Amino acid sequence: DEEYIGSAAATIEGIRLIKEALPECLTILGVSNISFGLPPAGREVLNSVFLYHATKAGLDYAIVNTEKLERYASIPEEEKRLADALLFETTKETLEEFTNFYRVAKKKDVVVQETLTLDERLANYIVEGTKQGLHEDLSLALEEGRKPLDIINGPLMTGMDEVGRLFNNNELIVAEVLQSAESMKAAVSYLEPHMESSDSAKKGKVLLATVKGDVHDIGKNLVEIILANNGYEIINLGINVRSDRIVQEVQEKKPDIIGLSGLLVKSAQQMVTTAE
Repeated sequence: DEEYIGSAAATIEGIRLIKEALPECLTILGVSNISFGLPPAGREVLNSVFLYHATKAGLDYAIVNTEKLERYASIPEEEKRLADALLFETTKETLEEFTNFYRVAKKKDVVVQETLTLDERLANYIVEGTKQGLHEDLSLALEEGRKPLDIINGPLMTGMDEVGRLFNNNELIVAEVLQSAESMKAAVSYLEPHMESSDSAKKGKVLLATVKGDVHDIGKNLVEIILANNGYEIINLGINVRSDRIVQEVQEKKPDIIGLSGLLVKSAQQMVTTAE
């Protein structure tokens, strides 16, 4: 519809101007209307590229079905170019080029696993947030005589490092980071029964909690995964934990390390209150 030509770029610029003028004002956007009427495979790509640019402009919340969203970091450069052209240089020609490409393009596999080494495949399961084929490749690694903790601290943590890099670059959204965390948990759960007693020796006790008034626990849970699989005993108190309960648990469990988590600005003050 010619009436809406330029609306994608205008929306992204609008978000930027709102955050510039009113930095405390939260923004929310329904994403998928941008691709209405396009081929399904193309919709997944265009939605992801649009969300990427909106997030960079300062978008706080997005209404989107993550199951129908291609990971930005996994999109080939040529497809990003097609999407950018359609979003920012909307013409009959860019629309036809985009539509024709996805009319004949089949939905691609996340990565052609056969072309990767075993370590690359293991890391890629984490980056892509998928479990399909994960157990089979973990079994292969064990059959090669590799220790579970070596697998965790090697290719699996390489994958988590890449997830962190992509997230910091706004190339992954929170929901995708959670999918990667779930893949990591699945890998660890599979490897745990194969750990020798020396692998399972505890190095110390760590108490983790998201402070009162906050329900964000992505970082806390990632820390739990990493430390638990490096020999630490974890006491995870969950979310929205009162200061008095944290103090009580510390007195009873006597942890070596206390980790407080939160995302909201007010959580920083709550951490100070708890520490005092």
